[in-house]
Amino acid sequence: MQSIVSGFILSVVSLLFMVLFSLPVAALEVTRHPLAPPDTSSPRSTFLPFLNNMNQVYNDQLQTGHLSKEGAAALSRAMRCLDLGEVARSSVREIGEDRAFLLKEILDRIEIPPIDEIPGIEAVKNESLKRWTIPFTEIVTKRITEGEHEGEFLFGADTVKRAKSFYESVKHLPYKPGASVGAYEDFISLPGPLIPGSLINILGGLSLLSDRPFKGGDYIVLESGERGEVVDIGLRSTHIITRDDVQISIPNHILTNSKIINESAPKSRFRVHIEVGVAYGTDVDYVEKILMELAMTNPLVADAPEPRVRFRRMGDSSLDFDLLCWAHRPHDKGKLIHQLNRDIYTTFKQVGIEIPFPQRDVHLIQTTEK
Repeated sequence: MQSIVSGFILSVVSLLFMVLFSLPVAALEVTRHPLAPPDTSSPRSTFLPFLNNMNQVYNDQLQTGHLSKEGAAALSRAMRCLDLGEVARSSVREIGEDRAFLLKEILDRIEIPPIDEIPGIEAVKNESLKRWTIPFTEIVTKRITEGEHEGEFLFGADTVKRAKSFYESVKHLPYKPGASVGAYEDFISLPGPLIPGSLINILGGLSLLSDRPFKGGDYIVLESGERGEVVDIGLRSTHIITRDDVQISIPNHILTNSKIINESAPKSRFRVHIEVGVAYGTDVDYVEKILMELAMTNPLVADAPEPRVRFRRMGDSSLDFDLLCWAHRPHDKGKLIHQLNRDIYTTFKQVGIEIPFPQRDVHLIQTTEK
């Protein structure tokens, strides 16, 4: 019995020994290879390290105000996903960094397939895949056929060359949730070694606090199109929360050099337009009375200025009215538009006011052949 217990204890000790020492060894294997290149064996494998490393670069810039050693290393790994073979050797670093940021800006704005729908290593093996293009774009990852990167899938040389023009075509589009807002502008404005980047952002923060273009709780619209509530104005960055409950962090020096629309200033109310058309022959005074009553009785509508109705035009198929009112807060814009549209449609239906829609009658004339 004692030998059985001793054997059991020995087995447990051996198992614990294996667990305790095998895991650290595996971890050490990773830390021993900080220069290991990213996996670029398939289009999917290329996208993952590129996006992950560029996100790390962006977060590093937000935290430090400049490109730290860790951020520079992540940027180098992201650049390894680009085919820079046609770039002059003396310009590889400068061009590679610029194109990596441009490509990240593009991917943060356009729709790309879910990562599991991007071809992986199985497609490369089974379908002899040689290139993959993001749908509806000319952004290509292609298999390198010669040189030191032979067999790797990289963002193609033509994609690298045209990244600037691609960016110019999409920079007006809003960022997707979770995007690296202003990453490219932040990068190209990074200060040199004589002026710490953190100081630039701190000066920007002081400028925001002194000029007060907005304050906590205000609803603002960024130059890039994002709209949200200001929740924090820090010394280095400002944070807003969008209506989708997504937090966006913007370095302060970008805000101080951008056009910002403050929907909460000079007063917090927000103007709402509701356009509606009614059929010809409708009593316009009755329509105006209904629209005014619906606005006046809605609790989200401000009492001052009073709502107003304007008979805008006699359209092709309708008499066009515009209901103008003010929401108490910019937060209420979407909810108020929803309620007024619903109430107008329901009330018009109950009292028999027709809301016309464009239509065309086609008459077929039958002819008799002789």
